Amino acid sequence: MTIDFELRKKNISMQLQRIVNVDSSSYNQQHIELLTNFMCRNNEITPIVIQDVLYGIEDYITSISSKLITGIYINENNDNDNNTDDDDTTSNDNNNENNDNDAL
Repeated sequence: MTIDFELRKKNISMQLQRIVNVDSSSYNQQHIELLTNFMCRNNEITPIVIQDVLYGIEDYITSISSKLITGIYINENNDNDNNTDDDDTTSNDNNNENNDNDAL
C-alpha cells in the first residue's frame, strides 16, 4: 500500500491550524507553512511536540510564534558516533592515568 504523502502533509497543516486556534493572519499562515514544510521534508514525517507557553501577560496563544516547538530527531548515525567517542574517551583516560603514574 502506498502512502499519499501530500494528503498527510495537508492533514498535518490542518492540525497545526487547529492548534493555533484557527488564526488566519498571513503572519501565522507563514509560520504554519514553514513548520509543515519542516515536518514533511524528504518524504518523511518528523514528529514534534508543541506545548503552550504561558507568559505573565494576558495571551490567548493564537499565534504559532507563542508556542514552544521542540523537534525530536532520531539519528542512528549519532548513536554510532557516540559509541565510538566513548571508546576514545576511555583510551584517553587510561593514557592520562599512565602519564600521572610516570610523573610520580
